[in-house]
Amino acid sequence: MRSLRLIVALLVFAVSSIAAHADFVDTFAVSITTGGGFLPTDTAGGTLALDVTTGRWVSADVSYYYGGNPEDIVATFTTLDGYYPHSEFIYTFFLSDQNSDAPFSLALPVSSLVGYTGGSICSMESPCADGVDFTSAFSFPGSPSTDPYVESGSLTLISSVDPPSAVTPEPSTFALVGTGLLSLAGAARRKFSRSCS
Repeated sequence: MRSLRLIVALLVFAVSSIAAHADFVDTFAVSITTGGGFLPTDTAGGTLALDVTTGRWVSADVSYYYGGNPEDIVATFTTLDGYYPHSEFIYTFFLSDQNSDAPFSLALPVSSLVGYTGGSICSMESPCADGVDFTSAFSFPGSPSTDPYVESGSLTLISSVDPPSAVTPEPSTFALVGTGLLSLAGAARRKFSRSCS
Protein backbone atom coordinates (compact mmCIF):
# COMPACT_ATOMS: atom_id res chain seq x y z
CA MET A 1 0.00 0.00 0.00
CA ARG A 2 2.89 2.34 0.83
CA SER A 3 4.48 1.76 -2.60
CA LEU A 4 1.15 2.46 -4.32
CA ARG A 5 0.95 5.86 -2.58
CA LEU A 6 4.49 6.64 -3.75
CA ILE A 7 3.58 5.74 -7.33
CA VAL A 8 0.49 7.97 -7.24
CA ALA A 9 2.57 10.84 -5.82
CA LEU A 10 5.12 10.43 -8.64
CA LEU A 11 2.37 10.49 -11.26
CA VAL A 12 0.87 13.67 -9.79
CA PHE A 13 4.32 15.30 -9.81
CA ALA A 14 4.86 14.29 -13.45
CA VAL A 15 1.54 15.75 -14.58
CA SER A 16 2.15 19.01 -12.70
CA SER A 17 5.62 19.35 -14.24
CA ILE A 18 4.12 19.01 -17.73
CA ALA A 19 1.71 21.88 -17.03
CA ALA A 20 4.57 24.02 -15.67
CA HIS A 21 6.28 24.11 -19.09
CA ALA A 22 3.53 26.14 -20.80
CA ASP A 23 4.63 29.40 -22.40
CA PHE A 24 2.68 32.60 -21.84
CA VAL A 25 2.00 34.70 -24.95
CA ASP A 26 1.13 38.36 -24.30
CA THR A 27 -0.33 40.72 -26.90
CA PHE A 28 0.71 44.37 -26.91
CA ALA A 29 -0.95 47.34 -28.61
CA VAL A 30 1.58 49.41 -30.58
CA SER A 31 1.22 53.19 -30.68
CA ILE A 32 3.86 55.23 -32.54
CA THR A 33 4.19 58.79 -33.82
CA THR A 34 7.09 59.61 -36.15
CA GLY A 35 8.44 62.76 -37.77
CA GLY A 36 8.55 66.05 -35.97
CA GLY A 37 10.65 69.05 -36.91
CA PHE A 38 11.16 69.22 -40.69
CA LEU A 39 9.55 65.80 -41.29
CA PRO A 40 5.80 65.15 -41.64
CA THR A 41 4.05 63.56 -38.68
CA ASP A 42 3.09 59.97 -39.41
CA THR A 43 1.71 57.24 -37.16
CA ALA A 44 1.95 53.49 -36.79
CA GLY A 45 -0.30 51.16 -34.86
CA GLY A 46 -1.31 47.54 -34.46
CA THR A 47 -0.37 44.60 -32.27
CA LEU A 48 2.68 42.52 -31.38
CA ALA A 49 2.58 39.09 -29.71
CA LEU A 50 5.44 38.13 -27.38
CA ASP A 51 6.27 34.84 -25.68
CA VAL A 52 7.18 36.34 -22.30
CA THR A 53 8.46 32.96 -21.03
CA THR A 54 11.24 32.73 -23.63
CA GLY A 55 11.45 36.44 -24.51
CA ARG A 56 10.85 35.83 -28.24
CA TRP A 57 8.41 37.67 -30.49
CA VAL A 58 5.67 35.46 -31.96
CA SER A 59 3.81 37.64 -34.48
CA ALA A 60 3.25 41.18 -35.70
CA ASP A 61 0.43 43.13 -37.33
CA VAL A 62 1.49 46.79 -37.45
CA SER A 63 0.62 49.38 -40.10
CA TYR A 64 2.42 52.65 -40.88
CA TYR A 65 0.25 55.58 -42.05
CA TYR A 66 1.12 58.86 -43.78
CA GLY A 67 -0.11 61.74 -41.67
CA GLY A 68 -1.97 59.38 -39.38
CA ASN A 69 -4.55 58.69 -42.09
CA PRO A 70 -5.72 55.03 -41.87
CA GLU A 71 -6.58 55.13 -45.59
CA ASP A 72 -3.01 56.02 -46.55
CA ILE A 73 -1.03 52.92 -45.51
CA VAL A 74 2.69 53.00 -46.31
CA ALA A 75 3.51 49.50 -45.09
CA THR A 76 2.00 46.68 -43.07
CA PHE A 77 4.54 44.81 -40.95
CA THR A 78 3.92 41.12 -40.33
CA THR A 79 7.48 39.83 -39.88
CA LEU A 80 9.80 40.20 -36.90
CA ASP A 81 13.49 39.57 -37.40
CA GLY A 82 16.94 40.62 -36.32
CA TYR A 83 16.15 41.16 -32.67
CA TYR A 84 19.16 41.43 -30.42
CA PRO A 85 20.40 43.16 -27.26
CA HIS A 86 21.82 46.42 -28.61
CA SER A 87 23.61 47.05 -25.32
CA GLU A 88 23.23 46.16 -21.68
CA PHE A 89 20.08 48.25 -21.37
CA ILE A 90 18.58 48.35 -24.89
CA TYR A 91 16.77 45.58 -26.79
CA THR A 92 16.33 46.24 -30.53
CA PHE A 93 14.18 44.37 -33.03
CA PHE A 94 13.01 44.92 -36.60
CA LEU A 95 9.59 44.83 -38.19
CA SER A 96 9.47 44.09 -41.92
CA ASP A 97 6.70 44.30 -44.48
CA GLN A 98 6.03 41.42 -46.86
CA ASN A 99 8.63 42.72 -49.33
CA SER A 100 11.16 43.42 -46.55
CA ASP A 101 12.00 46.73 -48.24
CA ALA A 102 10.67 49.03 -45.50
CA PRO A 103 12.09 47.94 -42.14
CA PHE A 104 11.04 49.51 -38.86
CA SER A 105 13.74 49.47 -36.19
CA LEU A 106 12.29 49.56 -32.67
CA ALA A 107 14.31 49.74 -29.46
CA LEU A 108 13.11 49.07 -25.92
CA PRO A 109 14.85 50.20 -22.69
CA VAL A 110 15.24 46.65 -21.34
CA SER A 111 18.02 44.06 -21.39
CA SER A 112 15.67 41.07 -21.91
CA LEU A 113 12.10 40.47 -23.05
CA VAL A 114 11.50 37.62 -20.57
CA GLY A 115 8.63 38.80 -18.37
CA TYR A 116 8.24 42.05 -20.36
CA THR A 117 5.07 43.97 -19.39
CA GLY A 118 5.17 46.90 -21.82
CA GLY A 119 6.32 50.50 -21.66
CA SER A 120 7.94 53.23 -23.72
CA ILE A 121 9.72 52.68 -27.01
CA CYS A 122 13.07 54.46 -27.32
CA SER A 123 12.15 57.71 -29.08
CA MET A 124 12.95 61.40 -29.41
CA GLU A 125 10.76 62.14 -26.37
CA SER A 126 12.04 59.17 -24.38
CA PRO A 127 15.53 58.25 -25.67
CA CYS A 128 17.47 55.24 -24.42
CA ALA A 129 20.91 56.30 -23.23
CA ASP A 130 23.75 54.29 -24.78
CA GLY A 131 26.58 56.79 -24.63
CA VAL A 132 24.46 58.72 -27.13
CA ASP A 133 20.68 58.98 -27.28
CA PHE A 134 19.29 55.92 -29.03
CA THR A 135 15.96 56.15 -30.85
CA SER A 136 13.80 53.98 -33.10
CA ALA A 137 13.24 54.75 -36.80
CA PHE A 138 11.30 53.77 -39.91
CA SER A 139 13.29 53.35 -43.15
CA PHE A 140 11.66 54.45 -46.39
CA PRO A 141 12.87 52.22 -49.22
CA GLY A 142 15.47 53.98 -51.38
CA SER A 143 15.49 57.27 -49.47
CA PRO A 144 17.53 56.99 -46.25
CA SER A 145 17.92 60.78 -45.98
CA THR A 146 14.23 61.17 -45.14
CA ASP A 147 13.95 58.33 -42.65
CA PRO A 148 11.70 59.54 -39.82
CA TYR A 149 12.64 58.87 -36.23
CA VAL A 150 10.06 57.82 -33.67
CA GLU A 151 8.87 60.94 -31.89
CA SER A 152 6.98 58.96 -29.24
CA GLY A 153 5.79 55.40 -28.84
CA SER A 154 4.72 52.70 -26.45
CA LEU A 155 3.75 49.04 -26.14
CA THR A 156 0.68 48.47 -23.95
CA LEU A 157 -0.27 45.00 -22.69
CA ILE A 158 -3.82 44.16 -23.82
CA SER A 159 -4.08 40.38 -23.30
CA SER A 160 -2.22 37.39 -21.88
CA VAL A 161 -2.82 33.81 -23.07
CA ASP A 162 -1.43 30.44 -22.00
CA PRO A 163 -1.91 28.43 -25.22
CA PRO A 164 -2.38 24.65 -24.82
CA SER A 165 -0.32 24.07 -27.96
CA ALA A 166 2.74 25.54 -26.22
CA VAL A 167 2.85 22.64 -23.71
CA THR A 168 5.69 20.34 -24.76
CA PRO A 169 6.63 17.55 -22.34
CA GLU A 170 10.37 16.95 -21.99
CA PRO A 171 11.90 13.47 -22.49
CA SER A 172 12.62 13.26 -18.75
CA THR A 173 8.90 13.77 -18.06
CA PHE A 174 8.01 10.90 -20.39
CA ALA A 175 10.58 8.71 -18.65
CA LEU A 176 9.16 9.56 -15.23
CA VAL A 177 5.58 8.84 -16.29
CA GLY A 178 6.63 5.58 -17.98
CA THR A 179 8.54 4.40 -14.88
CA GLY A 180 5.54 5.21 -12.72
CA LEU A 181 3.19 3.26 -14.96
CA LEU A 182 5.53 0.24 -15.03
CA SER A 183 5.80 0.30 -11.24
CA LEU A 184 2.02 0.52 -10.94
CA ALA A 185 1.60 -2.42 -13.32
CA GLY A 186 4.15 -4.46 -11.34
CA ALA A 187 2.42 -3.69 -8.03
CA ALA A 188 -0.97 -4.67 -9.47
CA ARG A 189 0.49 -7.93 -10.85
CA ARG A 190 2.03 -8.85 -7.48
CA LYS A 191 -1.25 -8.12 -5.71
CA PHE A 192 -3.17 -10.17 -8.26
CA SER A 193 -0.75 -13.15 -8.01
CA ARG A 194 -0.97 -13.09 -4.18
CA SER A 195 -4.75 -13.16 -4.23
CA CYS A 196 -4.74 -16.10 -6.68
CA SER A 197 -2.36 -18.29 -4.59
